[in-house]
Amino acid sequence: GWARYTESKCQPVSTAMVRARSSVVWSFFENNDSRSVRCLLCKLVESGGVSNLRRHLSSKHPKVYSELLSTQQYPPTPLNSSQDSNTNPESDEALWGTEQSDAQGALKMSEGEKRTLKRERELIEALRRTQKEEARTLEHQRELLEKLRAASAREAAAEREQIESLRKAQQEEANDLSRQREELQKEKEELQKKWEELQQEREELLLFSREQQVS
Repeated sequence: GWARYTESKCQPVSTAMVRARSSVVWSFFENNDSRSVRCLLCKLVESGGVSNLRRHLSSKHPKVYSELLSTQQYPPTPLNSSQDSNTNPESDEALWGTEQSDAQGALKMSEGEKRTLKRERELIEALRRTQKEEARTLEHQRELLEKLRAASAREAAAEREQIESLRKAQQEEANDLSRQREELQKEKEELQKKWEELQQEREELLLFSREQQVS
């Protein structure tokens, strides 16, 4: 869109070059050198004839050109008619020089031109508001995305914490079972030792009893 080219940015090529009938067209170009201008919309360089500038707008920026036509108070110059600079004796170069000389004594803008410029400013303001609304929408979308990312991060952290807690619980349970096995093994060894001691005492008693009987 061309909303960003506000009145302060869309300066005419030169105050001395502005003719009343082409001021709106010139507002989309700036001086490149003495024979050419640069489009403020796409930065392409064109020769300074009005027909070239209109042809550039119509081919490269048809929407903008359509908006301009809807606000013009005079019919547009045909782009492919005999008035083209290729067939018209008044070439773009001659037209450029004529505009420069005529503009030095240009009359004040007509009421129609004032209405045209006012309409142009209104269109620019409307498009500027649209751009601001789009920017707010994009900012809102970015905020939502950040919130979603934060929520996902929190969920992932909670899941990791839950898994870690479960792992610790399982490890503690495994350690407890290991301690119980060790205690049972120790108790078994002690019981085995006592059983062996009792068995030895029993054998000694039997041996003593036999000796008593023999004697």
